[in-house]
Amino acid sequence: MTAADSQRDMVGDNKDNFPKYRILASSVKTETAEVIKKDATASKFNIKYSVKYYIYNLYKNCRLYSKEINTISGYNVKSAGYSFGADLSQKESNSQNINNNINKFISSLREIKNINSCEKN
Repeated sequence: MTAADSQRDMVGDNKDNFPKYRILASSVKTETAEVIKKDATASKFNIKYSVKYYIYNLYKNCRLYSKEINTISGYNVKSAGYSFGADLSQKESNSQNINNNINKFISSLREIKNINSCEKN
């Protein structure tokens, strides 16, 4: 089972062709060097994802819920120059960070007090 399958199980599948809700997300990824060596090479990086989620009630044509979730992960670079290990570490860190962000968003849905109401702007 993939992470996407697991998250789909949490949210559920649309059983017909008439969805009631739509989730939109926009994200910004920021990667920064956390540890810089004396020779000006970076040995540790942080990756921050800032994702804004919006849930719309399509029947009422309004925004039901919105939330910004920020998650940070890091990875180490072992040597200067090209490193397959560093690339793999970066990819794994990205994947875990995104999954963590989505899971935090899903957990935040408990904040919705009335699924049939709209957000006040």
